[in-house]
Amino acid sequence: MDYKVNLQTRDFATKKDITDLWTAMRQDINDLKFRTEQDINSVRLEVSGLSARMEQGFKDQLKWTIVLMVSFLSIMIAITKFM
Repeated sequence: MDYKVNLQTRDFATKKDITDLWTAMRQDINDLKFRTEQDINSVRLEVSGLSARMEQGFKDQLKWTIVLMVSFLSIMIAITKFM
């Protein structure tokens, strides 16, 4: 993004030079905004995918915790019944 106008110190910028410089600056700003929006959207997608995987992992962990609790309770009931 180098916006130097090729003019000497004795020259004045013409309206076309200023318009061209302004157009180039606006184009670069729009390109930068577009790339930033793309980066933000890709980060949002990654975060939503990560949270979905975390939620699934939590559900699996909760399921196994409940299964273990029920199995230990069944073993304890079986042991106390035979005593």
